Amino acid sequence: MTVGTKKHVVVFPMQMWGHTRTMCTLVARMVKLRNVAVTFFTTCGFYDRVSAEIGRDFHPHEQHLQARIRLVALQEGAEVHDSRGVEAAFEDAWLKIVNDEPLVCAKTGTTFETHPGRPSAAILDMFVPNAFEVVRKRSAGAVKVYIWVPVATLSIPMSFGRDFEPQARAEAARRGVSFDSVCLEMYLSKSSDSDGIVRSPCTPPMYAYEAHPQSVCHYFAQSHHPYIWFEYSEFICPIFEAI
Repeated sequence: MTVGTKKHVVVFPMQMWGHTRTMCTLVARMVKLRNVAVTFFTTCGFYDRVSAEIGRDFHPHEQHLQARIRLVALQEGAEVHDSRGVEAAFEDAWLKIVNDEPLVCAKTGTTFETHPGRPSAAILDMFVPNAFEVVRKRSAGAVKVYIWVPVATLSIPMSFGRDFEPQARAEAARRGVSFDSVCLEMYLSKSSDSDGIVRSPCTPPMYAYEAHPQSVCHYFAQSHHPYIWFEYSEFICPIFEAI
């Protein structure tokens, strides 16, 4: 680690290459533009690809800048669409960071000594909601948390442009079922109205199958989307209401 770096940023993308590769570019630019250190958490399966991708952004004379990035692999679960295993490993790693304990890479066995600066920011993928809760609860508001959303801009208003929480809570109360189960039903129905049309602030009306030609893995949706859908809509909706 380069001596003298003051700011410390932790990043954690979802174990999807499209989400991870773009994060590689981001951290490379960060350490080039600012005197900042980065702890990059990835999975064992992605470790080699991430290492190579980060390396592509640096010339031989920039190795001192690349050294500001600590690449740490976490043990992932058996199912790629289920991030709960790697998120549990992230919680263990985050506790080590806040308790000033060394980190150990699950891929290489490399031990990273405690960084002199506590994290001032965390950039977390939109599909690791449990990691958000870990940072919020374990850091007492001392760490700024940013959402990493490396997707087509069009998908944001379609997924988060309407506040469905009141409707979901009312439906759960009416039927006497859990709020989470209604959230899942509403997400899997592609947020369409009773006539089957998806209405978004930034796109023309369309049928659900036009918006999502490919089906969503049910297990993935159950593990992530219902929770983040309403959490993100809470502060994203006002943006689209102003457009």
